[in-house]
Amino acid sequence: MTNISEKILLGIIFIVLVGFNSVFILGQQNTVYNEKLESPQEINEEQAKEIALNVVNGVIKEVEERTVNGVSFYEVEIEDDTLETELKISKDGNIFQITQEEKDEEISQEELKELKASEDLLTEEKIIGIALKLINGRFISLEVEREGGKLIYGIKIDSNGETAEVEVDAKTGEVLEIEWGDD
Repeated sequence: MTNISEKILLGIIFIVLVGFNSVFILGQQNTVYNEKLESPQEINEEQAKEIALNVVNGVIKEVEERTVNGVSFYEVEIEDDTLETELKISKDGNIFQITQEEKDEEISQEELKELKASEDLLTEEKIIGIALKLINGRFISLEVEREGGKLIYGIKIDSNGETAEVEVDAKTGEVLEIEWGDD
């Protein structure tokens, strides 16, 4: 009889321990779940700058608060001697995109004359014509810069009150990029 009593007692103890552990584990899961439901504190512009500078060395050139598709974030631009880096930082402090590109090198008028004499560059008129075929509008200005070793013409065009910049390879006439806005 004691053997059966011991087995019953051990069974009851086992059931009580399993039940207690289950309640404890469920209570812990509920605590974690409730913590996740609390909204994180939003960062401010200064905190976004600090986060960016912890990731990238350089000088902050611009910080812009933006909202795209209902999601607000900070766009932080940092430059050093050779690179331009753009970081997109969510309001909860997480970096969700980093873009780096070589810093553009401005070309002086004197250097441009030398390049035209020594290299096969398309004429400014031809480049402006390429841009105006793509964007209907009025020519505003033309810049020349070196990006990643390529000589690039940047043509600004006013199209119904909006500014477009068309980047064109100075040798081939290939359109590399079209940007809208006042960047």
